[in-house]
Amino acid sequence: MRRTPRKPTGVRASAPTTLEEPATGRTLSWPERYEHVLEANHRLNARLSQLETAHRKSLTVVKYEPSLPNNDVYTKELVEENRQLLQRYRQLELRLAQTTSWTSPSSRRGIGGRQDTKRWQKEHRLPIRDRATQTDASESLRVETQEATCVDEAVSLAVEEAKREERDREVRALLTEWRARLVELETDLERLRQENELLRAESRVANEENQSRTSNRPDETTKIEQEELTHALSDRVRQLAVLEARFAHLQDKAKAKTALYQLSVSKVEELNAALFDANQKLLKQAEWLQAHDDKHLQVDVLEKEVHLLRSENAKLNDAVATLSSRPLASWDAKLQEKTLLIAKLEAEQRELETEVDKLRQDHRVITQTNQKLRERVKTLTSQLEVQAQELAKAKAENERLAMERQVAELQLRFYLSGEGGDEQFMEAVGRALKEIKAGEKGGKAASRSGNVLQEQKLERCASCKATSSASLQKERLERISEVTKLIQEDAGAQLQSLRVTHAAEIRALKLEAKQWEQRASDYLTQISALQHERSSELRQERINKARGQSSKTRASAVPDISERLSTSRPLATFSDENVLEITILNLSLDQTVSARGSTQLVLICDYYDFESQLSPVLTLSESKVAVDFSITYKLLLDVAFARSPLAMHATIELHELQLGSSQHVDESET
Repeated sequence: MRRTPRKPTGVRASAPTTLEEPATGRTLSWPERYEHVLEANHRLNARLSQLETAHRKSLTVVKYEPSLPNNDVYTKELVEENRQLLQRYRQLELRLAQTTSWTSPSSRRGIGGRQDTKRWQKEHRLPIRDRATQTDASESLRVETQEATCVDEAVSLAVEEAKREERDREVRALLTEWRARLVELETDLERLRQENELLRAESRVANEENQSRTSNRPDETTKIEQEELTHALSDRVRQLAVLEARFAHLQDKAKAKTALYQLSVSKVEELNAALFDANQKLLKQAEWLQAHDDKHLQVDVLEKEVHLLRSENAKLNDAVATLSSRPLASWDAKLQEKTLLIAKLEAEQRELETEVDKLRQDHRVITQTNQKLRERVKTLTSQLEVQAQELAKAKAENERLAMERQVAELQLRFYLSGEGGDEQFMEAVGRALKEIKAGEKGGKAASRSGNVLQEQKLERCASCKATSSASLQKERLERISEVTKLIQEDAGAQLQSLRVTHAAEIRALKLEAKQWEQRASDYLTQISALQHERSSELRQERINKARGQSSKTRASAVPDISERLSTSRPLATFSDENVLEITILNLSLDQTVSARGSTQLVLICDYYDFESQLSPVLTLSESKVAVDFSITYKLLLDVAFARSPLAMHATIELHELQLGSSQHVDESET
């Protein structure tokens, strides 16, 4: 009797039993039983492969690397998820610590408040009597601004915590799904384990029956079958060992999943507790924010008061400035008149420049119109030449047609008159008579000659018509030539009048430009003279002040040296190549300097916008020494240079060299 296997207790009802046999009335033989077990094993392998593929599809795809030992994709994913959860937990702990540090009042008050207050007082330069009253206000403002920044950061942190809470909800949903999946895998593992136990029991029963049968039949065929069956049985045993290894592997994976699940659940519970604490702190921060809004209104009122104080301070500063500038208001009347005169001259100069620009623009427009008129005259002359050529061709054609017409008229007259006074006519008549005679001999020839004469007459009539049409064409061309002559004469007259007006306008513009240039040069000379006079007065005042100071402190100072530059040729000369050359030949010094012995002097020359030029060091032991110091400037002579007052004079300074320093002695303008 064959024992029927029991149904496993831990297997789901939907999973089919793989070892059920068909109900037959006879006992199965060993080969049939073996085939039945083999088919059941194949079904189990197919089911296991389906479950593994479904399990792999449900997990995250990870790159497969066969070279790594113990390559388990699912275990690696679980370890990676555990690591991410730990990192997330640490980040949340760090942010929680930061929020606690921000909310603590001790972190907002410290030594930095006094330093900020002092820095604010130094920047705004408050008076000494107002510092005591405004220190408290600045301290409160600083504290309130810090609290406002803390509130903003707390609000942003609360928003981030809300986002994290949503992510935690997703993590919880994933954990529930993983828990259900683990339960399903555990049930599958239990079912496979029970099926493997049933297979082992059936294999043991089959081995016992096989041994009993092989003892009863010692034939060679039975031995061969027995060997084949033993080989097949050894294969099945190896497959069973593989299945057991897979079962152990799956069991280890399930244990690892349960451990990771428990760890993640504990971490999630800790995160929930931290989130609850953070929500409580968020409520406290909201209450504190409401209090901060009330304080913010007070800060606005204080800011308005500060603005009022600053406006009053600005008014006081203006009053102080006006009071302090009153002693300087009494300037020299001449200097003020000169400055006003310079301003008026500059305004007039600007007006003149604008008028000159307008005249230049008008001149430019006139030149453009003249250019257009010249181009128009050129086009008209070219058209006139073309028409003259056509007229000459028409005259030649007319003469040729007239000659043809005269010949045709003569021929027609001779034909019509019939008089025999011309040899050509007689020859033509003789030819016609010969043809008539030849036609009498043959009637056909006569008729042909008559036709020829008629055709010649018709051709002559056509030539007469052509000559009449040519005469008409000639008359039309003559009229056209007369009209073109009239147009050409009119254009020449207009061109001559335009040339006369253009020359007159150019002469008037030149005269006016010369007048404006003369006036501009006069104004420039006046301006340069006034500026030179003003600079000389200022320089004299500065020299007087320096002499007064040097007379008071003459213990270690050098006596004042007045220089006189004398040259045997002009000091500044212009060449044709726009080059300015300044030459200093000798120096004449006072007796005070020559009495002191040898001194080392240096000349410095300043001109226009060029860099200052230094002379070599001069060691002077006499009152008059040859210098021969020359400077060359390459100039760009344009309107700006001609109108600039700096181009009218050059400044030459004399300095005395001392050990480690230099002392300004005197200066001169040329």
